[in-house]
Amino acid sequence: MADSTHIKKLRYIDNLYQHGDALRGHGALDDALGTLNDGDLAEILESWFISIRNQPATTESDETRWQVGLSFVTSVVAWIAKSDTHKTLRHIESRLHQLSVLYSQFRVKKRNTPEMIRSLPASTVEVLYQILDPESKDNPFPRVQTRWRVYVAFILMLHQGLR
Repeated sequence: MADSTHIKKLRYIDNLYQHGDALRGHGALDDALGTLNDGDLAEILESWFISIRNQPATTESDETRWQVGLSFVTSVVAWIAKSDTHKTLRHIESRLHQLSVLYSQFRVKKRNTPEMIRSLPASTVEVLYQILDPESKDNPFPRVQTRWRVYVAFILMLHQGLR
């Protein structure tokens, strides 16, 4: 069972490598990692995330794929930066840590949002017009100024598309 988990992770990393090749040419991810080019790494990671996110249907394995790829890149850069004493590498490691914090908040899986009502039925709008008419006996507001304010607000919201 552990082997299948490792194989899946390797497939996810291979998918990241293939994406980098398609985006910036053969060996792009290795080049970006080897030179610690945070701009290229950011471009590859961001476009890979977008390609995963923009699929018609996302699954939990897509989320895992993203997290495995991100973890791979951050761990390789951290390992390279720790093996060298140059301040430049430490700066790049801190920059990658910032990117990692940002990217770890990305979620591949789309939220299931309830379907919003796009418009009010004509019968509802008609009843609201009758009730909120400032001269209507059914208007619930006692003051004339309040009646007009509510009526104007209703008209504005209705015509601006606010439902």
